[in-house]
Amino acid sequence: MISILARLAVASLLWANMPKAYATSCIDLMNGFLTNQTNEVSQAPSFKTWALKEAAEFDLSEKALKSLDSKLSTSKISSDKEEFRSLLLFLDSLNEKNRLKLIADLDELGSSEPSSKLIKKHKKIQKIVAKGNEKQARKLTKEIEVENPGIPKSEVEARVSKEMLEYSKKYERLAYGCRSTKWTPERKAAAQSFKKFTIGIGVASSIGAYTYQNWDRDVDAKWIGRLGYELTVGTLVGLIASKIVSNPENTPVALALKKYFFSRGTGLVDMVAYGALFGISDEEAKVRLENLMKDPNRKAEIEKLRKYMDDKNLYQKFKEKFVETVKKYKESGEELKGDGKILEPISGKSVNWDSLNSEDLEDEAIQNLLLTSIMQQMYDEQKGDLIATGNAGSDRYTFHAAYGALMLPKDTFVSLYIYNTLCMGALNPKAALIKAVALFALNRAVFDQVYYFSRRTSINQ
Repeated sequence: MISILARLAVASLLWANMPKAYATSCIDLMNGFLTNQTNEVSQAPSFKTWALKEAAEFDLSEKALKSLDSKLSTSKISSDKEEFRSLLLFLDSLNEKNRLKLIADLDELGSSEPSSKLIKKHKKIQKIVAKGNEKQARKLTKEIEVENPGIPKSEVEARVSKEMLEYSKKYERLAYGCRSTKWTPERKAAAQSFKKFTIGIGVASSIGAYTYQNWDRDVDAKWIGRLGYELTVGTLVGLIASKIVSNPENTPVALALKKYFFSRGTGLVDMVAYGALFGISDEEAKVRLENLMKDPNRKAEIEKLRKYMDDKNLYQKFKEKFVETVKKYKESGEELKGDGKILEPISGKSVNWDSLNSEDLEDEAIQNLLLTSIMQQMYDEQKGDLIATGNAGSDRYTFHAAYGALMLPKDTFVSLYIYNTLCMGALNPKAALIKAVALFALNRAVFDQVYYFSRRTSINQ
């Protein structure tokens, strides 16, 4: 007992005479060690609980949540809460396949050079968000200083920080939502804005461009009809094309290909419709034939038409009409005027064209030959310099197929840029609209002229 008391006394004496710095250091060291050990054991489960609770607020599948739970239980995620919230926004914007990939790659979240493509994309978007926030902060600072001359710098910073607190959250959500590969509220709102923008400004620019390129032509019923046709087709095509552009499931390459092949499909409809509405009509050809039959000096004109009769392409185009005429005379047993032989549909050599009289011109077979030639003649008078398929609708289709392929990369870039501008500009719609209109106007001001000039030169339409 005495020995124990003696030892305690010695220990107390040594402690009392120990330099205070040594004593404090020992106590702090022990406290620090105990504190760190306690946090290391308790922090992980508390972060996991918080992270899973935050994740439950998003539209994640049960499979994704279970995968995230497992990953947080087995891996040490190097992230603070704000960064992890941003990651959850990114996770929510992905499709299921990429969500599971991102969760599997969470170990790389704290890496400065991650190998995961999704982690790289997340960090890239974060840089975009940071840049956007800095730009907005500078803008707010300038506005506050202009509106309040002499305001203390500390007050400016306080007001900017307060406004940026809410803005940065909304801007970050837009950054991920507008880049989402699934439908998000941001994507849906942008799709509506883009559709209205495409149709509204597209109609206005088409009217201006068409009028400018066709100002030297007579403003008659055909001129107005063609303008109306351009606007109708352009509106319908723009409506469907806007849906292709705004679909989040389309990659840029898929978007470009879908737009092109869609335009080729609508081009077939356009080919038939335009040919029927504005191509060479039978009525116009018959009027010209009637005038020819009444003209006493028709020999020179008939000689011109004979050249079209000798054109093999003409025969191929109107083969059915020729064959039908020949069959009719064979079945009826009637003789043709001229030398009395059955009409040879390719060249018409069985007819004495040099001595045609009014009675010969009354023959239906001869009229059909002349009518066919007149229609080809009228087409040649209206065709363009570069593309001549023999039909106005086919000319139009051929031109659009070539022009569309040439402009495909540019059109895809412009469409996506305008869509993203409208989507990301939800916090300032007026500024976004002005920016989108400026780009659209610049693009159309240059390329509408290219389009209508090349179209008129190629196919004279």
